[in-house]
Amino acid sequence: MGGRDPAHGGPGGRFDRRRLSWRVVSLNRRFNTVFVLLVGLPLVLAFLLMSWLYMAALLGTVSNQTQELMEQIAQTIENELNSVSVLAATLNYDEELRDAANDWAGTANQQKVAATWRLTKRLGSIFTVANRIGAIAVWMNDGSVLPVSNYPNIRSFQLARTEAFRQAKASPNQVFIADSLSGVTDNGGGRFILSAVISPGRDQGGRAIDAILVMFRVPYLDQFTGLTEPAGKASLTILGRDGQALLSGLPAALSAPGTNATLPLGSSELALGGRSYLVNTRTLDLAQWRLLLTMDKATVTHTIMKYQWYLYPALALMFGLFLVYSMVFFSRVTRPIKEVMENMRRFASGRDPVPVRLDGIQELAELSGDFDFMVAEIRRLEGERRQQSDRRLVAEIQALQFQINPHFVANTLNSIRMMALAAHNDAIRDMTQALIRILADSYASTESLTTLAGEIANIKNYLFIMKVRFGEHFQVVYDVAPDTLACQVLRMGLQPLVENAVLHGFAGLARQGLLTIRSRREDEGGALVLEVEDNGVGMEDSRRAALLAAPSPAAPGQGEEGQESFNRIGIRNVHERIRLNFGDGFGLTIRSAPGAGTTVRVTLPWREGR
Repeated sequence: MGGRDPAHGGPGGRFDRRRLSWRVVSLNRRFNTVFVLLVGLPLVLAFLLMSWLYMAALLGTVSNQTQELMEQIAQTIENELNSVSVLAATLNYDEELRDAANDWAGTANQQKVAATWRLTKRLGSIFTVANRIGAIAVWMNDGSVLPVSNYPNIRSFQLARTEAFRQAKASPNQVFIADSLSGVTDNGGGRFILSAVISPGRDQGGRAIDAILVMFRVPYLDQFTGLTEPAGKASLTILGRDGQALLSGLPAALSAPGTNATLPLGSSELALGGRSYLVNTRTLDLAQWRLLLTMDKATVTHTIMKYQWYLYPALALMFGLFLVYSMVFFSRVTRPIKEVMENMRRFASGRDPVPVRLDGIQELAELSGDFDFMVAEIRRLEGERRQQSDRRLVAEIQALQFQINPHFVANTLNSIRMMALAAHNDAIRDMTQALIRILADSYASTESLTTLAGEIANIKNYLFIMKVRFGEHFQVVYDVAPDTLACQVLRMGLQPLVENAVLHGFAGLARQGLLTIRSRREDEGGALVLEVEDNGVGMEDSRRAALLAAPSPAAPGQGEEGQESFNRIGIRNVHERIRLNFGDGFGLTIRSAPGAGTTVRVTLPWREGR
């Protein structure tokens, strides 16, 4: 379980949450965000869109209905205007009326009574035929006026001061509608009266008549009187040619001249005084009046807006209930997950996990069970790995112990025997003592590691024996950095390299051999570097590569060929032991060329010995 990055958890350290990306959020927050984006927000937008569409449809329906109502009102008023205009034109061309007026004008004062009765009788018959309520007045050229009325509220006339009278005088035989709904009178009684004026031309024979005034009551308009913003109903406004309101059910600000001057014909919307009005505009061609049928938009949409305000709390309640549910639900989900995560951290730090009981949610129960199974399996595999590693190290040590060169033991013992036969000498004692130390270091301990100082001492004992055996055929130089002597190295890790240099590097060498043993620390990576260098015969690339290659399955022979195979096994054994103990990044590298000597470089991690 070792070798993990401390920043990511494990035996070397605890998980660092600060290294999490800002995009990593909790499960609860992520789900709520997704719900709001995919469900809540589209729901609100759909509700607003449907409300807007329904509102638009409602306003469109109201606008169409208002348009139809406007057409009915306009048609009725147009009919009234046509009626009064036709009557005025009829009176203008009525010969009996003209003859009675001429007789009235041509008689003396004592005879005017009969002429007046005749003229009044003719005018009164008009009301019977037209079946209307109102008044008819005939202005004579001498300034006198003869009125006839069946509407008692009309008692006086002010025709000469009206714009319609001036227009009629300027354009004879044409009917002009008075720009008023109260008649050309000061006491109309607050009722709506249409007035039309016509002035006969001289060619019509009406020399005595100056102008004819016809006034009719319009009861139809009474229903629009005093209806200021009625709930759910339209308000009618009639604007005269000068923009003044002849009839208005709206506030004065909306009926004021200039306010409606820019309104287009048809349906439109007018904002005034902080309120919005739906306006339908139409022009009466005969009188050049403008009809405005208006509705307060807030009155139209009041019911829908009220229902919307009922729906907003419902949406808020729905979101609140969902949030409560999500908090409860995710607390039941995240709590077990956090417990499993805590167990992972406990296990990564080397502590025993705490059992987690997850009975409510099947997936979480399976997650916990799988984690427990994983922990048990990791422990089993870790135990097997350690046992296998221990067995491998013991086997390597044993193999190294039993791989001592039989030629070396035989030759050493033979030298001792030869010297013993010749004479007693201190060399025999020293050589024997050196052999004892080598064998003691090889067999005394099962530990695979020793210090560089101990390994150098073992090498010196071995080279002492080689000196006795080969004499001064080679020299040894130790270039060992003092700070490296306490570092850990493999036991018997340099001896096969030194042996290979003495037996093969210096074999057949005509000059004196030089063996150099170096040690140093490389700051990059903190590695310990050992080198065994000789100035011997060197080797070909194929032979150099074979030293680190897998050994041949064939049994080694005797003599020089068997010795060659044995040394190749020893060098490869050192290389593999280093990799097994310290990792694949460490081991042996060999530089050699025929006649240029050989350098074996050993790279180990920097570890202080105990």
